[in-house]
Amino acid sequence: MILLGLFWLVPTLGLLVVSCCDEPGQTSAEGWWTIFTKPAELTIQNYANSAGQRVQRRPSGTRSLITVPTTILVIGISAMAAYAFAVDGLPRPGRGVPRGRRAADRATSRSR
Repeated sequence: MILLGLFWLVPTLGLLVVSCCDEPGQTSAEGWWTIFTKPAELTIQNYANSAGQRVQRRPSGTRSLITVPTTILVIGISAMAAYAFAVDGLPRPGRGVPRGRRAADRATSRSR
């Protein structure tokens, strides 16, 4: 399972490495993994340039205004549902019926 998780993260790592390269086509000829032989060429200047542009600030703020409350709402609803199931507040089929006398067993015993 851990191997699958690491394999799943490879494209994300590649995207991060490519975004930290100086020149746009620097990794396209040889592959992004070759940058590890020359780590001095990695820079975060692209992120500094992007953050400094006035045009990018408004969409980033709007994106945050949508993403953060939505994430909090989903986690909150999930936590409430998990709590409801954990304290057994919701009825589930077969609860409280003695073993061997579940609904399917009762239905077949009536028809005999």
